[in-house]
Amino acid sequence: MDRLKRWRPPIVLYDVNADRYVASQFAIERPNGKSYQLVAISATGDPLGEYYRYAFEFDHFNDYPKMSTWHDGYYCTFNFFESGFIGSGVAAFERDKMLVGDPDAGMIFSAIFQTNLVCCQVMQKALCRRQAPQLYCHHERLRQQTI
Repeated sequence: MDRLKRWRPPIVLYDVNADRYVASQFAIERPNGKSYQLVAISATGDPLGEYYRYAFEFDHFNDYPKMSTWHDGYYCTFNFFESGFIGSGVAAFERDKMLVGDPDAGMIFSAIFQTNLVCCQVMQKALCRRQAPQLYCHHERLRQQTI
């Protein structure tokens, strides 16, 4: 993961349910033709302490990641590109394993959709009931018209 070049500052979220910090960013300069989403989870509630680090692989360039924390996983939406936009996708990361630094923590990836998706972020414990599923929003691009 250290040899992958990173371009933009990471997205940093606070997981209110676990008292942990989650940092994530994509990696560019794909040495093997793959793209990566890099994710780091703080080992404790101290944002300046140790982090567990992960690199999740994609076949297409995963741009514009929008990550969220939820009680049963970490979720992320992406826009995928090759020579142009090919669609959006959704990934769920194994939160329970990541919180304890398990190197075998995995990801479940959903198919690429021909739309834009954004996942919702939990800001308070009360908003994240144990049975509540992760929520996603679909949004259309605003078009500017000249009069």
